[in-house]
Amino acid sequence: MSNENGIIRKPSINLTADIKAVLGETSNSLSVLCTSKKINWWSRYKPVHIVNTPFPDRSTEWWRGTFGDCGIKPFYLANYLLVQHSYTLDLLNGWSYQQPWGGEASPWREADFDKYYHYAEAPIAGFSCSSQAKKGDLIQATLMVVPGSEADDLTKPGSLTLRDIKAQGKTLENWKFGIVICDSSGTRRGRVVGTSHDHCSFNTKNLKEGETYTAYPMLALYSMGQDDSDIANGYITVPFCSPRTFKIVSITEYYGLTITVQGWNLGLQGIRYKVKVTIDSGTFRIYGGYIHLRFTSSTDGSPLLIGEWSTTIDEIMVTPTNPLDLDEIVPARFLNMSRPYKLVVMLRTQGGVEKRTVALFTESGDDGIIS
Repeated sequence: MSNENGIIRKPSINLTADIKAVLGETSNSLSVLCTSKKINWWSRYKPVHIVNTPFPDRSTEWWRGTFGDCGIKPFYLANYLLVQHSYTLDLLNGWSYQQPWGGEASPWREADFDKYYHYAEAPIAGFSCSSQAKKGDLIQATLMVVPGSEADDLTKPGSLTLRDIKAQGKTLENWKFGIVICDSSGTRRGRVVGTSHDHCSFNTKNLKEGETYTAYPMLALYSMGQDDSDIANGYITVPFCSPRTFKIVSITEYYGLTITVQGWNLGLQGIRYKVKVTIDSGTFRIYGGYIHLRFTSSTDGSPLLIGEWSTTIDEIMVTPTNPLDLDEIVPARFLNMSRPYKLVVMLRTQGGVEKRTVALFTESGDDGIIS
């Protein structure tokens, strides 16, 4: 017997004890075994279409086959507009394995199973995509590539890599990874092709906050910025990938941002205010701002009057363990406690201006949080 751990090896390969047993087939027919659906496509060594007979020279890269594609047929798209309709439940997404079809033009050969590896891994394991982003941020998409055997191991049993498989004469390692973006109605909202085979990024500047979108992966012959003109051809689907969704979220949702503003009229003591900014994750920069105590009759943007009060807020980087937390009392001597006040807080943040205006609680009244 010349097989162990799913690998078939010379010097003697037995049709039934090795090939039939490793594939788990019931037939003893060479034609059935060479065209078995149980053959692992991604083994570097396996039956492929080769025109010449008898056996090809095994010292060459015969395993690439006559077409030079290792028997692997990518699914070509006339243009990227078709990609969203090209993904299948089996995750092969239109890809196929072309086995020899028999006869002198494409013979079946036991020798093609020499170093066949039944547990070979596909060179692509899927793709990842940001699950959410703020409007104007980049959506990052990454193709998860399986390294397989290294280039100097081509004489050993192993898995095909992106360096082995060719499409339109170029190895897949030299194709470019991209995504097509569609909204929930299926309308295309953009596309981009990166400069490498495994990564690209898409700017969400033209997408709507609160909307959920779907990213469809593809490989392309040429890079294409999202604002560049379309390139007509040179696209294929990506096997073992399925579309991924992401949402354009508000600053509040993205960071788990909470801004709490409270104020109390303490009578003869003055006015107490609390300003607190917390986040659940990441870092959030506040570039500064102000806190105003203004009469309720004052309008926004009007000059401060005698009896009104102001202070500034310094720049701070807010993290989950470092909130902005202010709790101060403005003494009555700076104010006119015979008049009603409102508390106005303005923050200049990395997400834009955040402004809150709240009425004051009385000293003995409710102190619920206004946010």
